[in-house]
Amino acid sequence: MHLQISGAVYGGGSGSGGIVSLETETIITDDNNEVTIEVDAGLAGDEDSNSTAGFKGSDGKVYGIYQPSSQPSSQPSETPYLTVFVTSTTHRGNLGGVSGADNKCQDLAENAGLVGTFKAWISSGSISPAQSWSAPTPDLPYYLPDGTTKVADGWEHLFNAKYNEFHHAIDQNENGQTVTEAFQAWTNTNWNGNRASTDDCDGWRSSGSSSQGKFGGVQDKDHYWSWKGAVNCNWEIRLYCIQQSAW
Repeated sequence: MHLQISGAVYGGGSGSGGIVSLETETIITDDNNEVTIEVDAGLAGDEDSNSTAGFKGSDGKVYGIYQPSSQPSSQPSETPYLTVFVTSTTHRGNLGGVSGADNKCQDLAENAGLVGTFKAWISSGSISPAQSWSAPTPDLPYYLPDGTTKVADGWEHLFNAKYNEFHHAIDQNENGQTVTEAFQAWTNTNWNGNRASTDDCDGWRSSGSSSQGKFGGVQDKDHYWSWKGAVNCNWEIRLYCIQQSAW
C-alpha cells in the first residue's frame, strides 16, 4: 500500500492490508512549530486487516489517517515523485540573485505544505541547473502539485524538452491551482539547463527598464518552456520551482 504526505509518497506492504511503512520525518507546521511525524503502530493493521493507520506528531496531533483498503486519489504511481510548480507570486528582476530566487521557491513550497528542498530554474554567471544541481537518487518522475499530472519522466526528460516535450506544461502554482495570467517565468536558462545568455537582470539584482532578463513560457511544454524571449526587468513575472529530492 502507499501513503502520500505533503507531496512525498511512501510505499508499504502490498494488498488491501499491510503494515504502514513511513520513516520518521520532521516537518514545520503552519504556526512554525517543528513536529516529528511517525506511524502510530497501535493503529496499523496487519496484512489481513482493513484497519486504518494513524500518523501522529510529537505534538500529539494526528496529521494523517490512511485506510489500507483504498488508495489516495492523488497517488500517481507506486513510487515517490518530485514536485514542480510555477510561483503564485510575481516578481521583478531584482530577485536577490539566484539564491534569492531559490529562497522564494522554498518559502512558497513550505507555506503550501510541500516537503523537501526546492530551487528555482534560473541561471546567472556560472550558476545554472545543469552546472549546479545534482541528479536525484533514485531518478524520479516530476508531477504538478495536484499529484496526478505528470510533467516529465525523470531527470533526463526534465533537461530534454526540445527533443522530448513534457507531458504537461508547468502551469500550476504551489497550491495546485492553474495560473490564468502572467504566463512567463524568469529563467535565462536553455532547455538543457545551461545559462542562455547574459540577459539576467544584472545577476537578478535589477528591476530597471534598461536591463533585460530571459523568460520561459508557462503554457509551453516544448523547449519554449525554459526560454521563449526577453523582457525588461521591471516586468513582474513568475518563477519555476523544482523539488530536488523526495525526502
